[in-house]
This record gives sequence, C-alpha cells and structure tokens, in this order.
Amino acid sequence: TKEMELKLVLLLVLVCQVAARSFSIDYERDCYSKDGDCYRYISGEMHYFRIPDQHWTDRLLKLKAAGFTTVQTYIPWNVHVPEEDTYNFAGIADVYRYLELSQLVGLNVIVRPGPFLATEWDYGGFPAWLLKDRPTLE
Repeated sequence: TKEMELKLVLLLVLVCQVAARSFSIDYERDCYSKDGDCYRYISGEMHYFRIPDQHWTDRLLKLKAAGFTTVQTYIPWNVHVPEEDTYNFAGIADVYRYLELSQLVGLNVIVRPGPFLATEWDYGGFPAWLLKDRPTLE
C-alpha cells in the first residue's frame, strides 16, 4: 500500500540521518565517543510489539528517567507480515512511530531485525504461514 511504502521511505530517511553521525571508541580518553563527545552507553530492551502503543511514550520516558541512553528492540517478522503478502505497520506494529518517539525522548535505538528473535516468541518470530507449504524448516 502507499501508506506502507511511505513509512518505509521515511524509515530509510531516518536511518540515513543516523548514518551521518559518528560513534566510535576513543582509546585515548577511555570512553565511547558519540559525535566527538564522550558518551556513556546504558541500554535496556523494550519490545514495542509487546506493549500497547498508547503506553510507548510513558515507558520510553521512564527508561530515560532511569538513566538509560539507549533502547534496544527486535523487529519481528511475524508481527509485520502476519499472513503471506499481508503487511502490518499499524498500532503496536508501527515501528516507525516507535523509533520517532524514542528519538523525541532523547534515546538512541539499537534495532535488531529478524528473522530470528531470541525472546521466547512463537517460532522465534518467524511467521506461522511459512509452515503452510513447508512443515519443517531447516
């Protein structure tokens, strides 16, 4: 759909903006360096697809208030493609909105796209429809 295409383009633009920034290890000052400044990396996980989307801002603000600088999340294939050729990026699946909110509250994001998720998630995040014509996955 056009809406999904637009969201994917906007996500690509966001990724390109992030790519223009720098993050490295500064061995001389014994710290991480983000855009030339010393940076303390403190990360926690918050999986957007496990939390009602109306609570995302509240939870992200709580992470920030607790001293976290970064939030990590998976992108589960089975949430975004629940049926073959059916794409879902709405409600709890609106990963673009989640990334925008994270940026607005001042958190960096480490995105871990599938296909496999190690989070006690059905089929490791693989969509169940994959088994329709392939009863065993190898």
